Amino acid sequence: MAKPFSPQVVTANRLRVGDVVYLSADDAWVHDIARAIVARDAQQLAALEAQAERAVASQLVVGVYAIDVDENGGAAKPLSVKEHIRASGGPTI
Repeated sequence: MAKPFSPQVVTANRLRVGDVVYLSADDAWVHDIARAIVARDAQQLAALEAQAERAVASQLVVGVYAIDVDENGGAAKPLSVKEHIRASGGPTI
């Protein structure tokens, strides 16, 4: 039996400054994961990844990948510790 799809958002780093960014519903790259568009199935995720790859080709972002998120409370929150640290925007000291 296939594993159920987990909600996901697409993340990357802004090419010029390296900031962590997330793909939003208005095709912008935003710093706040709560503003990211959430894919709720594999087809939506494939469309977001294709959109993100166009941003890579336009040299806006690099290192595009999808991350699992929790949507409890209405806003996307990363599930992994690594992505929680990236989303916090702060240093890891």
